[in-house]
Amino acid sequence: MSEAFPTVAFLALSGGLQDAYSYLARGQVFANAQTGNIVLLGGHLVAGDLPGALCYLAPLAAFVCGVFSAAAVRTRLQKAERLHWRQVVVLGEVVLLVV
Repeated sequence: MSEAFPTVAFLALSGGLQDAYSYLARGQVFANAQTGNIVLLGGHLVAGDLPGALCYLAPLAAFVCGVFSAAAVRTRLQKAERLHWRQVVVLGEVVLLVV
């Protein structure tokens, strides 16, 4: 169920839009592409720009918190019958995006 094409397409388009918006309008950080944030963090560190590098720690920390939150939801709802735990995680992401 989680590999349905419309869901995958929606998540890919949504992630790309969020990344483009956050990079262009929110200080050149990526919302979803953590590899990009790590590369930019490393570039600033190599250039000796510590304040510039520090701005990439917040999105990386938020990503780590999201991974741990998803794992906690999976642990709690792994045997739920009504909703799959992945659906709950995606619903939580939608709520956070709206907020």
